[in-house]
Amino acid sequence: MAFRNNVYGKPSIAISSVDHTGNQPGTGGQRWMPDKLQSGLSHGMSFSSVTFESELPLSLAVFQSSVLRWMSKTTGLLRAKGIIWFAEDRGSRFIFQWSGLKRVEAISGRPWESAPKSCLVFIGIDESELEAITVQLSRSVEPHVNISPDTSICKEYAVSFSEKVAADGRFKEPSLNKEPLVIFGLKGSPLRGIRESELNGALMRVVNGKGSIFLTATTCSEEYNLQLLLDKDSEPDEAWNEIRLAASSVISKLCKNFCPCRSDLAAHAH
Repeated sequence: MAFRNNVYGKPSIAISSVDHTGNQPGTGGQRWMPDKLQSGLSHGMSFSSVTFESELPLSLAVFQSSVLRWMSKTTGLLRAKGIIWFAEDRGSRFIFQWSGLKRVEAISGRPWESAPKSCLVFIGIDESELEAITVQLSRSVEPHVNISPDTSICKEYAVSFSEKVAADGRFKEPSLNKEPLVIFGLKGSPLRGIRESELNGALMRVVNGKGSIFLTATTCSEEYNLQLLLDKDSEPDEAWNEIRLAASSVISKLCKNFCPCRSDLAAHAH
């Protein structure tokens, strides 16, 4: 197992990498590696893990438009997981998980208990690809780069999107309290025992899995809200159409075993 520590000339950013070999089951790296991931590697196959840390917040706009798209194009990335601090939502501590197109999620449910920072671990079979991802992340936190989105156009897009959400009875009333972020989510169905967390968690995974939109989620008690940032390169109408269709798919799947005569079904009939 080789270890190399690289600090890219910035005291606020640290990047380190570890090399592992699949025929060394006793190594520390292999012990923390998930069983499912271990089973996917042939005996003797080497893999790497790269850790990225930043004491500066990451740009959500850059993360969704550049970093995630870079990750989706790589062939050697197997998994990514960690904590993210976004500049556009500094009060939230997001748990991020990525495993191909099957699972891409960022959920905030706990407050910061220490100084906010981002810490992400990338696991894969091509270290150069992993390091290329960290380069994209580093660029989003350069001190001299303005990582805030174009406020005026983002606010305009947020209002346009929220109006579409408000007109759809399946969704809760949207909020712009974190403008330019739009806070929204599907309504739960208490009479059928379907919670907001089930509906909106599934909606986030379906939408994020397609790779063109990135939804984050915040939770508090029984409340489960989704968040969307529409930056200057976004298409609000296209985003709404994709989310609307994904919502229909999620509702159909989760509610298919319930009798349509229930009174709260009307909220989801659209």
